[in-house]
Amino acid sequence: ARVREKMKRAKKVENELEKANANSVKMENTLRQENEGLKMSVSDLTIKLKAAKTQEEKHEVEGGDMNVEMGNLRSKIKVLGSENVKKDTKIRENERRKLEN
Repeated sequence: ARVREKMKRAKKVENELEKANANSVKMENTLRQENEGLKMSVSDLTIKLKAAKTQEEKHEVEGGDMNVEMGNLRSKIKVLGSENVKKDTKIRENERRKLEN
């Protein structure tokens, strides 16, 4: 009778160990899947970060181009302004000469 009880207890312990092992394997698989998911998330974020940096560099280049354009426009405005001043001065001189004559 004692041997049977010990055999039953041993079988019970063995079943509990098997359940615990199965749970351990499930947890390990879950952790692996979560780890893979995190790796994918990091990979996606890395790709998005690279794309954002590329976009930022593109904007910097465009900004530089716009600064050059603005500089060119300012130069043209100065030239046109000085040409207008010259024309205005000539017109005034002509009017003054007309008045003198």
